Amino acid sequence: MFKRKKILNFYLIFLFFLILVSALRSTHIFFDGRFLGEEATLFFKNSYNNGWYLGILSLYLEGGYYNFFPRIASVLATLVPLEYAPLVTSQLSFLVLVYLFLIILYGQSFIFKTKLQKILFCLLVLLAPPFVPEVWLNSLNAQVYFGIITLVILYLKNNQNNFFKYLNPFFLFLAGMSSLYSCVITPFFFIKYFLSKTKENFINFLIIFITSIFQTFIIFYSTFSAQIYFAKFNFASFDARFVNFFYNIIAKTFFPREVIVAFANFITSFLVKTALLKDIFDITTMNTMPESSKVTFAYISICLTFLLFCILVVFLYLKSKKIREYDFILLSLISIFLFESLLIILGSSEVFGGRYAVVPGFILILIVFRINFSTSNKLIKKFTFCLLLICLTTGIYQFRPNNSHITLLDCKTDENRHWLGFKKRELVIQTKEKNGTKTIRKLNHVCKPWKEQVKNWRKDSNQELNVWPHLIIVNSQLVMERYDFSNNNQWKIKLKK
Repeated sequence: MFKRKKILNFYLIFLFFLILVSALRSTHIFFDGRFLGEEATLFFKNSYNNGWYLGILSLYLEGGYYNFFPRIASVLATLVPLEYAPLVTSQLSFLVLVYLFLIILYGQSFIFKTKLQKILFCLLVLLAPPFVPEVWLNSLNAQVYFGIITLVILYLKNNQNNFFKYLNPFFLFLAGMSSLYSCVITPFFFIKYFLSKTKENFINFLIIFITSIFQTFIIFYSTFSAQIYFAKFNFASFDARFVNFFYNIIAKTFFPREVIVAFANFITSFLVKTALLKDIFDITTMNTMPESSKVTFAYISICLTFLLFCILVVFLYLKSKKIREYDFILLSLISIFLFESLLIILGSSEVFGGRYAVVPGFILILIVFRINFSTSNKLIKKFTFCLLLICLTTGIYQFRPNNSHITLLDCKTDENRHWLGFKKRELVIQTKEKNGTKTIRKLNHVCKPWKEQVKNWRKDSNQELNVWPHLIIVNSQLVMERYDFSNNNQWKIKLKK
């Protein structure tokens, strides 16, 4: 009894440590909050201007699914003074992360059983490279954390305390209504119920099944009504999707971008300067290939090599066990990884980075985690341990990235800098005219704290409020995704008094 109380106290202290580190990732977001893109321009604006019922019931079919959490978060944000509205949505998103930590530390799982495993698992959730700044503490992308919560609940044992027994179904409902990542796992909840017919397993399966049916209806309706964003659920550009998949979901899950790019450039140079490819390509053809094609071929070579190596590791791991002792948890994790990967291949654009890579990338880490703690093969154990160590090191390095992505965590107000954190002369937007010629446009907006904007808005309600944008990097130039150049108001909201 004393030993158990000591362990629980340790978990409580460790939980406070996780909360402290979370706050340090961005003190601005943690204490002031922020609206990110459609979190404000769609959900909060609609709830504030039109009332809570339209805030929850309105459909935005361009996304192809129903995201309930930012809707309910935006409705709750309208209940406080406008100055604190972004803080409400950010802290509600943080509560989702805290609950994930709670079920890892205090839940009884088939995957993380010991104190060491629970601590490492929590650190991976907080620090792993897939959890990019784009998904940090905003209700719009809280769906990725709901996907992880659903996965953790799937592997919980049935003998949970009442706290989790009653809250898990509630979070499963939120997950299924907010995240397709959760709905994809539905068949595995059925398998769990089929193998262990308990009331708890039945309730969990029923909730995730019903929400999945609802999301499926939304997907089909938005697709057949031609309202879904055109890049979703199409099969074009398979080669580009293949390269992006392995780069963003496999390579970047463990290694920093700088290392991957440097290695790819090395492989490209090696392939071009040697005649190793003479059986596949004429060396003259290889030398005359466009540089982008050479890099693409290098990435494909790296991807295939890494994939074959991973298959070999899994094969050796399974071979080291007797047939009756096959690790069904590992096999189910691999199956879920394939399901989630198929979802993002069909449901995203050609670039699978950022928020799209979080769930499949983390499941890949979880597969390595499972192999490390369940194998007796010393070679495989050392290899998977090195991967986990590299993953954590990369995550710590990228926790507050020293590149453009820091703009999704901090708001620079220096008069010599753009509000995204770049020097004004460095900030350019690349666009194309109708005749195909490229032009460069500069943005000179200044970041103003939300409370200061609201203060000015109360004096003049015709003013628009700035919110944080989504960013992507293309050809070393900053490009604002889906930015409306016609009236410069894509990431602004106009509220009614």
